[in-house]
Amino acid sequence: MKRKFDTIIVGAGIAGLLTALRLSQKGQKILVVEKDKVGSGATAANHGTIHSGAHYMEHFPNIVNSCIEAQSLFSSLFQSARLLSGNSIHVVKSENYTNFENLLKTYHLEHNEVVADSIPELDSRILKSSKFVSIKESIYSSREILGILLSYCLANKVKFILGDTVRGIVVKSNLVSGIYLSSGQQINGKNVVIAAGLGTQKILG
Repeated sequence: MKRKFDTIIVGAGIAGLLTALRLSQKGQKILVVEKDKVGSGATAANHGTIHSGAHYMEHFPNIVNSCIEAQSLFSSLFQSARLLSGNSIHVVKSENYTNFENLLKTYHLEHNEVVADSIPELDSRILKSSKFVSIKESIYSSREILGILLSYCLANKVKFILGDTVRGIVVKSNLVSGIYLSSGQQINGKNVVIAAGLGTQKILG
């Protein structure tokens, strides 16, 4: 059976549903394919922190601005799902602190150094060899975000196939034109977005 969509999204986690919602709001006909249940992968396993970007500044600088944008986006879209809004404490080795602070200033991340005389959870050696920086970050309920996104997607007529696995990508004339499912269906789409988290590498392989 062949079916036609503007965009097929593989993966029904927060990333997949948010992509589906935004494209459907632009008038696209969207299909979301998920091998398990909605939000059963990385979305269900994460701890809900929307990072400031500080965690990635040194080794993954290309995603820092995306983190900053995500904080604003999640605050406006999912206010009711926010569990905690406050400051996280980042532990930085003393010899790395100058570079870390310079990066914070480069990305305009508000921060304050915290003097920690005693933190029961930390070994005393870490206290002596580290500096502590307070940075604003928020924690959200992934379950509630999924509920909000799913209701918006359904209201925008996003279609879903759950419990079926993507067996391959349809390619014609060197262009992606759809997907093959394990159930035997071929579904055609002008675009295919892979939002499958840890399953992405297997699909592309």
